[in-house]
Amino acid sequence: MSRHCSLHCWPSRSLKDSGSLGFQSGARWPHQGDVYSASFAAVPHVISALALDPTRFDSAYFQFPASVEICRVSKNVPVPTDLQQAYFDALASLPMLAARWAAKVRIPDQSDR
Repeated sequence: MSRHCSLHCWPSRSLKDSGSLGFQSGARWPHQGDVYSASFAAVPHVISALALDPTRFDSAYFQFPASVEICRVSKNVPVPTDLQQAYFDALASLPMLAARWAAKVRIPDQSDR
């Protein structure tokens, strides 16, 4: 089941080490505003990769799971039963991973401009 969502994936510069997860440098995420069961299945894998070392990834790896969840909620798309446990467990770990990423990756603020 797919329902269109107005959000689109942000371009990713992929990994600093472009070989992981099979994505090449400059690649875009396959998620382009539609939420499919594959979107829900991919989220735990992306978040598992982040858990290894969040500082190796750019912000698009955090934005992808967030965009899937925003689309799911805004369009009331159900997560397939067989994917629910892994999907929601993975999402629950995302805030801690984002905090680890932010603590190690310097994010410019307004004073840097």
